[in-house]
Amino acid sequence: MCDQVVSGFFPTDNATLLKLASLRIQYLEGDYEPGAVIQDVTKLYPPSKIKEEAESQKEFLSTLLRNTTNKGKGTVSKKLLSKVPDLSTTEHIERTLTSKLQEVKGAITEQWKQIQGTSAEEAQEEYMKTLQLWSGYGTTMFNVTYLLSDRRYPQKVPLWLGVGHKNLSVFLRGDREPQEAFSYENIQSFGTPYTNKYKVVVDGDTLLFETEQVADIARLMKAYVSLIVKEKNLH
Repeated sequence: MCDQVVSGFFPTDNATLLKLASLRIQYLEGDYEPGAVIQDVTKLYPPSKIKEEAESQKEFLSTLLRNTTNKGKGTVSKKLLSKVPDLSTTEHIERTLTSKLQEVKGAITEQWKQIQGTSAEEAQEEYMKTLQLWSGYGTTMFNVTYLLSDRRYPQKVPLWLGVGHKNLSVFLRGDREPQEAFSYENIQSFGTPYTNKYKVVVDGDTLLFETEQVADIARLMKAYVSLIVKEKNLH
Protein backbone atom coordinates (compact mmCIF):
# COMPACT_ATOMS: atom_id res chain seq x y z
CA MET A 1 0.00 0.00 0.00
CA CYS A 2 2.97 2.35 0.44
CA ASP A 3 3.41 2.31 -3.34
CA GLN A 4 -0.25 3.28 -3.77
CA VAL A 5 0.22 6.24 -1.41
CA VAL A 6 3.30 7.68 -3.13
CA SER A 7 1.69 7.02 -6.51
CA GLY A 8 -1.12 9.38 -5.51
CA PHE A 9 -3.81 6.69 -5.11
CA PHE A 10 -4.68 7.46 -1.49
CA PRO A 11 -7.24 10.30 -1.36
CA THR A 12 -6.64 12.40 1.75
CA ASP A 13 -5.57 15.85 2.89
CA ASN A 14 -2.02 17.16 2.97
CA ALA A 15 -1.73 16.89 6.76
CA THR A 16 -2.39 13.15 6.59
CA LEU A 17 0.10 12.68 3.73
CA LEU A 18 2.77 14.42 5.80
CA LYS A 19 1.91 12.25 8.81
CA LEU A 20 2.22 9.10 6.69
CA ALA A 21 5.53 10.29 5.26
CA SER A 22 6.96 10.90 8.74
CA LEU A 23 5.81 7.45 9.91
CA ARG A 24 7.35 5.86 6.83
CA ILE A 25 10.76 7.47 7.37
CA GLN A 26 10.62 6.59 11.08
CA TYR A 27 10.04 2.98 10.03
CA LEU A 28 12.91 3.08 7.53
CA GLU A 29 15.48 5.23 9.36
CA GLY A 30 14.53 5.24 13.03
CA ASP A 31 14.71 8.39 15.17
CA TYR A 32 15.62 11.73 13.63
CA GLU A 33 19.18 12.82 14.31
CA PRO A 34 20.43 16.42 14.02
CA GLY A 35 21.54 17.15 10.48
CA ALA A 36 19.58 14.26 8.97
CA VAL A 37 18.50 14.95 5.40
CA ILE A 38 15.67 13.31 3.48
CA GLN A 39 17.38 12.10 0.31
CA ASP A 40 14.42 11.01 -1.83
CA VAL A 41 11.10 12.49 -0.77
CA THR A 42 9.30 10.71 -3.63
CA LYS A 43 9.59 7.45 -1.64
CA LEU A 44 7.60 9.06 1.16
CA TYR A 45 5.22 11.58 -0.41
CA PRO A 46 3.36 11.66 -3.76
CA PRO A 47 5.40 13.62 -6.35
CA SER A 48 2.14 14.29 -8.20
CA LYS A 49 0.96 16.26 -5.15
CA ILE A 50 4.10 18.41 -5.20
CA LYS A 51 3.57 19.12 -8.90
CA GLU A 52 -0.11 19.89 -8.28
CA GLU A 53 0.75 22.38 -5.52
CA ALA A 54 3.42 24.04 -7.69
CA GLU A 55 0.94 24.40 -10.57
CA SER A 56 -1.67 25.78 -8.17
CA GLN A 57 0.80 28.40 -7.00
CA LYS A 58 1.62 29.29 -10.61
CA GLU A 59 -2.09 29.65 -11.44
CA PHE A 60 -2.64 31.85 -8.37
CA LEU A 61 0.23 34.16 -9.34
CA SER A 62 -0.97 34.31 -12.95
CA THR A 63 -4.49 35.24 -11.85
CA LEU A 64 -3.16 37.86 -9.45
CA LEU A 65 -1.02 39.32 -12.20
CA ARG A 66 -3.93 39.46 -14.67
CA ASN A 67 -6.20 41.14 -12.14
CA THR A 68 -3.53 43.66 -11.19
CA THR A 69 -2.77 44.42 -14.83
CA ASN A 70 -6.46 44.91 -15.63
CA LYS A 71 -7.06 47.17 -12.63
CA GLY A 72 -3.73 48.94 -12.48
CA LYS A 73 -3.06 52.25 -14.18
CA GLY A 74 0.03 53.68 -15.80
CA THR A 75 3.35 53.40 -14.01
CA VAL A 76 2.08 51.29 -11.09
CA SER A 77 1.15 48.44 -13.39
CA LYS A 78 4.29 48.82 -15.51
CA LYS A 79 6.56 48.79 -12.46
CA LEU A 80 4.87 45.66 -11.17
CA LEU A 81 5.11 43.92 -14.52
CA SER A 82 8.81 44.69 -14.78
CA LYS A 83 9.47 42.79 -11.54
CA VAL A 84 7.30 39.75 -12.23
CA PRO A 85 9.12 36.72 -13.72
CA ASP A 86 7.81 34.92 -16.78
CA LEU A 87 5.79 32.16 -15.13
CA SER A 88 5.81 30.00 -18.26
CA THR A 89 9.59 29.55 -18.53
CA THR A 90 11.14 26.17 -17.80
CA GLU A 91 13.51 27.84 -15.36
CA HIS A 92 10.67 29.33 -13.31
CA ILE A 93 8.68 26.07 -13.30
CA GLU A 94 11.74 24.12 -12.12
CA ARG A 95 12.44 26.74 -9.45
CA THR A 96 8.85 26.51 -8.18
CA LEU A 97 8.99 22.70 -8.08
CA THR A 98 12.32 22.79 -6.23
CA SER A 99 10.89 25.27 -3.72
CA LYS A 100 7.83 23.07 -3.12
CA LEU A 101 10.06 20.00 -2.81
CA GLN A 102 12.13 21.66 -0.09
CA GLU A 103 8.97 22.87 1.63
CA VAL A 104 7.58 19.31 1.77
CA LYS A 105 10.91 17.91 2.99
CA GLY A 106 10.95 20.48 5.77
CA ALA A 107 7.38 19.70 6.82
CA ILE A 108 8.08 15.95 6.90
CA THR A 109 11.26 16.50 8.91
CA GLU A 110 9.39 18.54 11.53
CA GLN A 111 6.85 15.75 11.99
CA TRP A 112 9.63 13.17 12.03
CA LYS A 113 11.24 14.98 14.97
CA GLN A 114 7.97 14.79 16.90
CA ILE A 115 7.69 10.99 16.81
CA GLN A 116 11.10 10.15 18.25
CA GLY A 117 10.99 7.00 20.33
CA THR A 118 8.42 5.35 18.08
CA SER A 119 9.55 1.85 17.15
CA ALA A 120 9.50 0.56 13.58
CA GLU A 121 6.61 -1.74 14.48
CA GLU A 122 4.61 1.10 16.05
CA ALA A 123 5.24 3.35 13.04
CA GLN A 124 4.11 0.64 10.64
CA GLU A 125 1.01 -0.11 12.72
CA GLU A 126 -0.01 3.56 12.83
CA TYR A 127 0.64 3.89 9.09
CA MET A 128 -1.59 0.92 8.29
CA LYS A 129 -4.32 2.08 10.70
CA THR A 130 -4.51 5.38 8.81
CA LEU A 131 -4.81 3.61 5.46
CA GLN A 132 -7.49 1.26 6.75
CA LEU A 133 -9.78 4.19 7.53
CA TRP A 134 -10.39 4.48 3.76
CA SER A 135 -13.09 2.30 2.23
CA GLY A 136 -10.78 1.64 -0.73
CA TYR A 137 -8.11 0.05 1.44
CA GLY A 138 -6.70 -3.09 -0.20
CA THR A 139 -7.88 -2.01 -3.64
CA THR A 140 -5.38 -1.47 -6.46
CA MET A 141 -6.15 1.73 -8.36
CA PHE A 142 -5.62 2.34 -12.06
CA ASN A 143 -5.92 5.61 -13.98
CA VAL A 144 -8.70 5.41 -16.59
CA THR A 145 -11.13 7.57 -18.51
CA TYR A 146 -14.68 6.60 -19.48
CA LEU A 147 -15.37 6.48 -23.21
CA LEU A 148 -19.13 5.95 -23.56
CA SER A 149 -21.59 8.84 -23.85
CA ASP A 150 -24.28 7.21 -21.70
CA ARG A 151 -23.61 9.66 -18.83
CA ARG A 152 -23.00 6.85 -16.37
CA TYR A 153 -19.72 8.57 -15.53
CA PRO A 154 -18.31 11.88 -16.76
CA GLN A 155 -16.82 11.31 -20.20
CA LYS A 156 -13.08 11.90 -20.65
CA VAL A 157 -12.74 12.91 -16.99
CA PRO A 158 -9.88 11.27 -15.03
CA LEU A 159 -11.18 8.29 -13.05
CA TRP A 160 -9.77 5.50 -10.93
CA LEU A 161 -10.75 1.92 -11.65
CA GLY A 162 -10.30 0.04 -8.38
CA VAL A 163 -9.63 -3.69 -8.54
CA GLY A 164 -10.29 -5.25 -5.13
CA HIS A 165 -10.50 -8.74 -3.68
CA LYS A 166 -14.28 -8.86 -3.91
CA ASN A 167 -15.34 -6.14 -6.33
CA LEU A 168 -14.53 -3.68 -9.07
CA SER A 169 -15.15 -0.01 -8.25
CA VAL A 170 -15.14 3.28 -10.13
CA PHE A 171 -13.95 6.47 -8.44
CA LEU A 172 -13.75 10.05 -9.59
CA ARG A 173 -10.02 10.59 -9.27
CA GLY A 174 -9.24 11.82 -5.76
CA ASP A 175 -12.64 10.91 -4.25
CA ARG A 176 -12.74 8.81 -1.08
CA GLU A 177 -15.95 6.98 -2.01
CA PRO A 178 -16.68 5.16 -5.30
CA GLN A 179 -19.31 6.19 -7.80
CA GLU A 180 -20.22 2.50 -8.11
CA ALA A 181 -18.93 -0.90 -7.02
CA PHE A 182 -19.64 -4.23 -8.74
CA SER A 183 -19.17 -7.66 -7.17
CA TYR A 184 -17.38 -10.16 -9.39
CA GLU A 185 -20.49 -12.37 -9.30
CA ASN A 186 -22.32 -9.67 -11.31
CA ILE A 187 -19.55 -9.19 -13.87
CA GLN A 188 -20.25 -11.30 -16.96
CA SER A 189 -17.10 -10.55 -18.94
CA PHE A 190 -14.06 -8.31 -19.05
CA GLY A 191 -11.15 -7.81 -21.40
CA THR A 192 -9.50 -5.59 -23.98
CA PRO A 193 -11.30 -5.37 -27.36
CA TYR A 194 -8.86 -2.75 -28.71
CA THR A 195 -5.48 -1.32 -27.79
CA ASN A 196 -5.67 0.74 -24.57
CA LYS A 197 -9.40 -0.02 -24.20
CA TYR A 198 -10.85 -2.05 -21.34
CA LYS A 199 -14.38 -3.42 -21.51
CA VAL A 200 -16.46 -4.71 -18.61
CA VAL A 201 -19.97 -6.15 -18.95
CA VAL A 202 -21.87 -6.06 -15.67
CA ASP A 203 -25.54 -7.03 -15.27
CA GLY A 204 -25.93 -6.69 -19.04
CA ASP A 205 -24.49 -3.14 -19.13
CA THR A 206 -21.29 -2.37 -21.00
CA LEU A 207 -18.60 -0.14 -19.49
CA LEU A 208 -15.71 0.97 -21.69
CA PHE A 209 -12.58 2.64 -20.34
CA GLU A 210 -9.38 3.94 -21.85
CA THR A 211 -6.15 3.11 -20.02
CA GLU A 212 -2.54 2.17 -20.67
CA GLN A 213 -2.76 -0.55 -18.01
CA VAL A 214 -5.22 -2.99 -19.60
CA ALA A 215 -2.93 -6.00 -19.11
CA ASP A 216 -2.37 -5.27 -15.41
CA ILE A 217 -6.10 -4.75 -14.78
CA ALA A 218 -7.07 -7.95 -16.59
CA ARG A 219 -4.36 -9.99 -14.84
CA LEU A 220 -5.44 -8.82 -11.39
CA MET A 221 -9.15 -9.31 -12.06
CA LYS A 222 -8.50 -12.85 -13.36
CA ALA A 223 -6.51 -13.66 -10.22
CA TYR A 224 -9.29 -12.46 -7.91
CA VAL A 225 -12.02 -14.24 -9.88
CA SER A 226 -9.99 -17.48 -9.81
CA LEU A 227 -9.58 -17.12 -6.06
CA ILE A 228 -13.33 -16.66 -5.56
CA VAL A 229 -14.06 -19.74 -7.71
CA LYS A 230 -11.57 -21.82 -5.68
CA GLU A 231 -13.10 -20.67 -2.40
CA LYS A 232 -16.58 -21.61 -3.62
CA ASN A 233 -15.38 -25.05 -4.72
CA LEU A 234 -13.96 -25.65 -1.25
CA HIS A 235 -17.39 -25.15 0.23
